[in-house]
Amino acid sequence: ELLRRAAPRSVGRGLQRSLPGAPDGRLVAVADCWLTSRLVAELGRPDLLDSLAALEAAGFSKLKHSRRQCRLTGRPLHLVTAECSSCSITDQSFMDLIMDQAAHFYDSYQFWLRKADKRVADWPLMKSYWPTWALMFGYLIAVKVGQRLMASRQPFRLRWPLFAYNICLVVLNFHIFSELLYCSWKRNYNYLCQHIDYSDNPYEVRIAKVLWWYYFSKCIEFMDTMFFVLRKKNTQISFLHLYHHATMFPIWWIGVKWVAGGQSFLGAMINSFIHVLMYTYYGLSSLGEAVQKFLWWKRYLTRLQLIQFFIGMLVGTHSLLTGCGAVPIWMEYSGMVYGLSMIALFANFYHKEYVTRSNLNKREAVGKRPNGQANGHAINGHVASSKKQH
Repeated sequence: ELLRRAAPRSVGRGLQRSLPGAPDGRLVAVADCWLTSRLVAELGRPDLLDSLAALEAAGFSKLKHSRRQCRLTGRPLHLVTAECSSCSITDQSFMDLIMDQAAHFYDSYQFWLRKADKRVADWPLMKSYWPTWALMFGYLIAVKVGQRLMASRQPFRLRWPLFAYNICLVVLNFHIFSELLYCSWKRNYNYLCQHIDYSDNPYEVRIAKVLWWYYFSKCIEFMDTMFFVLRKKNTQISFLHLYHHATMFPIWWIGVKWVAGGQSFLGAMINSFIHVLMYTYYGLSSLGEAVQKFLWWKRYLTRLQLIQFFIGMLVGTHSLLTGCGAVPIWMEYSGMVYGLSMIALFANFYHKEYVTRSNLNKREAVGKRPNGQANGHAINGHVASSKKQH
């Protein structure tokens, strides 16, 4: 049934009419006929190879046959490719083709919804992906509109609201971290390969519930950016900041919808622990310069964030190499790609913030010394030494 969705409906109907003599009277899958004039048919039984003659009679040429195994069922499949000079849908308008592709996408979406975790089906925001997408795009629009509205206004201070907000996120993330740690310990989870248990076991349900809170916390964290907007800290609203905040929320909708437990617990547990430290830092920093001078450990938060992404990459690599299968393969590869993007962006941020800027500050500090210590002139990128004057 999934393979049948690989083609516009009218293509399948047209080709089925061309194959009246085929056993079972159906063609399982057709793909990209209208784009590339190529036919792809998955034939589920050896005797369906009789369809080759029917294909030739229908005007297809350059038929090629190969044997494969279906990943969904484990049964052998026979893959047939063929070329045709005129497909059955050449009389369709471009809009009809677009509508066919939209129907195909919607059918696939509904198919995977039926495969989702039944325990979370009635939880808030879990019935459909669209509210999550709407909130995410609403967040991006609010940031841009907010920056324009604040351009001609004085920034808000918001010291105590910001402090309260950060403390609330410290409490929430500590709850998420402690629940995942305790329940995974009680269930004797394997940190490298843990398959999800969809049962109503109390600890598994607690893990699923706290993962939902982790997902929803990514919506709450949109306020990070809104506080920057209201305080006119626009330099803090970088591409990394927007990319990270805008993507985590919809990504974790997928995580909770299909894998609310099992291997997905590890990333959420590590990240929530780091967020306890991070929002503690932000909460204290919001109290002003009197406290900020004691906060020397900001750079180590970025290091911890990089470490968590490397841990995720190692676990993902282990799963792929060992064939763990704790999560669907498409989730594994998607997670690896996303992890690489986060490592690249955070590493670039760390280099600019703590390596390049640190070197620049050192040069400026030397340049500002009195003449009795150094003359402050740079020669070919090096500050002239003042040892001779001491």
